[in-house]
Parts: sequence; C-alpha cells; structure tokens
Amino acid sequence: MSISPLLLLASVLGTTVSQAGASSSTTKAPKDRRVLLDQLVATVDNHVITLSEVQKNARPFLAQNQTTKRRNKLYEDVLEQLINEKLLEKQITEADINVSEGEVQAAIEDILRQNRLTPDQLQEAVVSRGITYEDYKHDVKKQLVQLKLIDLKVRSKIVITEEDLRAEYESRVRAESAKTKVSISHILLRFGDNATDEEKQRIEEQAEDVRRLVGEQPESFGEVAKELSQGPTAAKGGSLGELDELELLPALAAAIHSLEPGQISNPVVTPNGIHIVKLDQRRQEGAQSFEQMAGLLRRELQQQRSDDQMKVWLNELRRDSAINILKSPDKM
Repeated sequence: MSISPLLLLASVLGTTVSQAGASSSTTKAPKDRRVLLDQLVATVDNHVITLSEVQKNARPFLAQNQTTKRRNKLYEDVLEQLINEKLLEKQITEADINVSEGEVQAAIEDILRQNRLTPDQLQEAVVSRGITYEDYKHDVKKQLVQLKLIDLKVRSKIVITEEDLRAEYESRVRAESAKTKVSISHILLRFGDNATDEEKQRIEEQAEDVRRLVGEQPESFGEVAKELSQGPTAAKGGSLGELDELELLPALAAAIHSLEPGQISNPVVTPNGIHIVKLDQRRQEGAQSFEQMAGLLRRELQQQRSDDQMKVWLNELRRDSAINILKSPDKM
C-alpha cells in the first residue's frame, strides 16, 4: 500500500497539550495533566514521520497472530517506504508533476479490467484490508504521480537494445522448462478480525460442511461460491481464471497438485481464512518464440533496470538529505 500524506500539524507532533482549558484568566490547568498526541518516528529534512503514519500504513499487512519479529520487520519496511516518499515529494514539487481525476479513474478502470472485478467487488476488497475507498483512490493518485516522476528521472534514461532482448530470451529458453497453467475456482470463508479459537473452529466446521455439499454435487460449486464465498470473485462463481501454478499460494498449489480437472480440494487453512478449491483445467505451456516474447521481455528488462537505477537514485537523494530515525521498529 502507498503511504498517505501527513494528517497532523507539525506544530503538535510529538508535543503535549493541556487536557483542561481555563474557565477564566485566573484558572489554569495543572501542569502535569498533559496528553501525548503523537510520537515522532523520523525526520526527513523539514518533514516528519509519525508513529500513527507507520501504524496506519502497516495495518493492512498485519496478519493475525503475527510474531513480534515479523511485525518489527513490517514496521521497518513501512518506515523505509515513508522515508523514500518524503524524498520523492520534494522532487515531485520541483518537477511540478500533477495527475488529473480522469487519469486516476482510468487507472482504476485498468485495475478492474486486469483483475476481472466490478467496482463493487474492488470496493469490498479495499474495505476488507482496513482502508476506505477514498484513501485507496488517494493512494492510486499518489502512485501515478510517483510513476510520472520515475519516468522523468529514471526510465527515460534507460535503453533496451535488440541484443539485450535476444540475450535475455536465450537465457530464459535454456533455464525454463514448460510451465503449468491452471484454471481454478474457490470458496473462501474468512476468519474475522481477531477471531477467537472458538470462532475459527466454527468456520472450520462450516468449511467441512461446504466441502461435503460440493463434493456430492460438484456441478453446484459455482452457485455455492456465489452464495457463501467471502472472496472478491464470489459473484463470478469463485473463478480465479487461468494462473501460473507457481504463482499460487504454496498451500493452494499443494492442495490442487494431485487433483484432476473437475475435482475439489479439501479445506485449505490460510491466515485469512479457509479455501475450498476446484481445479477447472490444467495445461502445459511451452516456450514461445522470440517474436512472441519480445514485448514482454522489453517491459520486464525495463522494469528490472528501472528498479536498479531507482535504488541508486534514492541513495543519492538520501546522501543529500538530513534523515534522522528517532524510534526503532522494536519500540513502536
């Protein structure tokens, strides 16, 4: 998730204020009755990063029963992202980069098309991650602004030659064997936020009942998914379309590995809930010709080199900026 802008005034960050106001000029609040509004975590030149910012941006990625070590690593990554965004904000202002509402809407429509979602399904998926749809649109706009900056400062300076493409193609053809593509559908029964062991047990029992139902009537899988699944593709009968088997969650890949098309897996427990997966189709995909792959190779090489150059550029920006980390992740 992208980092949201500062919401608190710098004048009150990391400071305290009186709890009680004076009823007259002669009545004063006790000096020791003060409340901490927010805590400073880091500063980037004259910009501040607060604890509430780190926590807000980490919230969608916090898993249930997450270990302290994993949570600290998440906070560390989010803080690094916030620092990078503060560095980019100055560059964006200097370059006078803007994004229109039409560009934001076009990007969201592209997201809907690529993920085969309706607007309502996208909003449901966004809210399920703990953020509002307006915050999501704001994040999309911020990402578009950053992409324009990266195009200007990084991508425009990268050149991919024909020789680069052919070398990458030969490397992949030698290294890759035929890929397996799978078309699957699933029914997802979510664990609620902070679900108790008893609640999880109840959902596991429900999943067993659903598995028995679709096992006895496999042709009903799509209708049952529409009625009971809590995933974003429920309205499409739970269909996830065709995917590279290697891109699946390891637990889901293992669950369908021995299935034949038309068969249904046993319930698969994941941190977010329980999946019941139906294998619709499996096929092998061999290597494509250079002409078929040239466009994809160009995009991937462009992205890879952009990522590498972006790291170099961010390091230069960091070197030229005053960055102070005031609170380590294990203290957040």
